[in-house]
Amino acid sequence: MGNNEIQDKMFSEFMDFSIYDKALNLGYDYLTKAMNRHVFPHDDAIANLEHFDEPFPKFSSSSDTVLELLKKYGEPATLPNVGGRYFGFVIGSVDCHKTLNTPYDSGIVICRDKESLINALHMSGAYIVTGQGRDGMFYTPEMSRRARIFEIWSALKFLGKKGLDQMVTGFQERALQFMKELTEAGFDIVNDVVFNQVLVRCETDELTLKTLENIQKLRVCWCGGSRWEDRDVIRLSICSWATTDKDVSLSVKSFIEARNMAEGKA
Repeated sequence: MGNNEIQDKMFSEFMDFSIYDKALNLGYDYLTKAMNRHVFPHDDAIANLEHFDEPFPKFSSSSDTVLELLKKYGEPATLPNVGGRYFGFVIGSVDCHKTLNTPYDSGIVICRDKESLINALHMSGAYIVTGQGRDGMFYTPEMSRRARIFEIWSALKFLGKKGLDQMVTGFQERALQFMKELTEAGFDIVNDVVFNQVLVRCETDELTLKTLENIQKLRVCWCGGSRWEDRDVIRLSICSWATTDKDVSLSVKSFIEARNMAEGKA
């Protein structure tokens, strides 16, 4: 029995290296333009996502078609991102997708008792063949998964201890800069800035929420809202290695403009 139609198509495209070159060039194009884009997509870009809202197609599409659709309609509707976020330590685990800029499903579980970890995660079955060495399926929630460790290793290998230290320290420095400049501009910082989180509020909850709405409309930077001690706040999270001191100052100016708009001064 030979290959079916889709197999022939997939094998054909698999060996068409021009597709890889196109994807690579589109990736380069995205990276070189990302720094000059507004941090949040425009309304028309979000509206154009309707091009992806279609019935499940009966026939396959070419890789070129998929890439073109993603480039034309998907890319403009994304939040431009060229860097990582931050480490998240959560109950004995390290969330590597943040500071290290590895994919979102990358993480490390820290457990002192090897047998307890294996018993909690692995599955059993008469058909399961084990190896003589370390079986990855005993240390992860699933039996079949890609090796995420390569991405984590690559990031750590590239950064080194010095680079990782500079990245993490840089996040805090930018957060402290935000705190200083926003305080000087008359905003209230309500938390102790110990790493990369800054909670900001105005005189009233109403003004805080209107200011936040205007910040998002101005699209210079992106931040969301939260609650702190039963008050509305604006939550800033410094989570990209690419954020500079100039970016912070531009963002603070956007905060001031947004507050002036909310107060009817703009």
